[in-house]
Amino acid sequence: MPSRPFRWTLSRPEGLVRRPDSGPLTPLYLFSELRSCAARVVGAAGERDLIFLGRSPESLFDYLSGVLHGTAWEGRLDLLLYSNRGNRVDAIRRDHPGAIEAMRAQFTEAGLAPAQLLTRPRPVAIIDLVAEGGTFEGFSDFLEAWSAELGVNLRAWRSRLRFVGIVRQRKNSPNAFRWQQHAPWLDRYPPGTACNVSVPSPLWNYLGNTQMKVTPSNPPRLWGRSELLSPPRQEEHLEALQAAAQRYTSGTDLAERARFAALLSGQRSMRERWCRELVLALRAR
Repeated sequence: MPSRPFRWTLSRPEGLVRRPDSGPLTPLYLFSELRSCAARVVGAAGERDLIFLGRSPESLFDYLSGVLHGTAWEGRLDLLLYSNRGNRVDAIRRDHPGAIEAMRAQFTEAGLAPAQLLTRPRPVAIIDLVAEGGTFEGFSDFLEAWSAELGVNLRAWRSRLRFVGIVRQRKNSPNAFRWQQHAPWLDRYPPGTACNVSVPSPLWNYLGNTQMKVTPSNPPRLWGRSELLSPPRQEEHLEALQAAAQRYTSGTDLAERARFAALLSGQRSMRERWCRELVLALRAR
């Protein structure tokens, strides 16, 4: 039985809730920025599985799911509906009995349990919008506490993670705030574990603050609640679903794939074989 909150599978349109066509639901002036961000995220993640954390990066997940459909990368994306900023495992266990066990079941279903991280065919990139890195810290704390209970080697799975933060574009200066420089928990990871993709403020604000989401939020107080296993039917979620389906369909378009491939070919990762092969696969379709 599934343990993760319900989310429609966009590659199976027959299962989607249909609403009257209302034209493009992602602002057109942001779509090119979304495409650029997606290409830079793939380049920054490297040859890893891509795990989008929480609801903020769901537009990237939906768009890339369309772009990569039918390629060898098709099964390498996942969206983990995990919302936890600043709540440590011991506090969650105290305040929300059963929540930790429920979220562990969701991690396991996603292949992200500590032992699974060691045996996955590929390492993992965890991707999210970042202001101060609190959700990344909560994710790391969750895995570390779990590993300690199981006696799993923390150093081994830490080496298989990369955190890709989507940050708001700011003026470059020596005094600019960089979240990873204020994240002491990152000291427990190998150098270079965290990297950033900067995006213009309008896109960051849209994804993080104003965009309607396909699913409800999943904070610790709701972890394991049965109502999250059913399709959400509120108007805001159905409208968000329509927009998500449009982004997915746009990604499957041959011209759109060519535009994405052109951006990916301009990334530093194009020096690596995996990236060149992916660009060729996208251009061949």
